[in-house]
Amino acid sequence: MALSFADKDADSKVAEAIAAMQAWAEGEYEEHKGEGLFTKHPAEGQLIQDMLAVSKELQAKAEAAKTAGDTAKSRAYYYSAEATAQYAARMPHMLEHRIK
Repeated sequence: MALSFADKDADSKVAEAIAAMQAWAEGEYEEHKGEGLFTKHPAEGQLIQDMLAVSKELQAKAEAAKTAGDTAKSRAYYYSAEATAQYAARMPHMLEHRIK
């Protein structure tokens, strides 16, 4: 998402967006963990943590591809990292809605 809106230096913009999305996902996880949501649904809590880890792995792969000069691959990894973190951030709310 960030890449499609960046006028210049899209890779830096998406890296910033990924960090923000990961922080948002971590905050949502901690908030809902504190509310006890994952006590009743530990598998979903673990899945959110796993998705955050995958987002960070994808971000690292994007940075490695960028360093290697493979722009197409780095952008694909960046988009994937951003999307994964964004979905992880939404998961606690989707779980709450599902169990109502």
